[in-house]
Amino acid sequence: MKTLLASILSLALFAFAASGCQQLAALGKSPDAAYIAADTATFNAVAPQQAAYVAADPALTPEQRDRRIRTLQTWRFRTTQAKDAGTTTGAAGVTPPTTLPAVTPIPE
Repeated sequence: MKTLLASILSLALFAFAASGCQQLAALGKSPDAAYIAADTATFNAVAPQQAAYVAADPALTPEQRDRRIRTLQTWRFRTTQAKDAGTTTGAAGVTPPTTLPAVTPIPE
């Protein structure tokens, strides 16, 4: 039960972070360094634990496991690109590569 609750909370945090960025982009604004730092800190706090849960949960099908790991990898990719570019606008036109990075903490 706690694992399920942790998973739901993790996904809710991710959805909140992603929607905030999309809303800013829709307004023609890009998040500032503080937002990118917060997204990085959130990723570093949530993603490794979520990845460990996904890898260890025998109830997940291979497709469910792959989708969850790709979500984490894409979050890491987007956050890293935003950090490297200084804004998410600079990374918005970037297509994620076929092979995404491992779900490891992002250097702050």
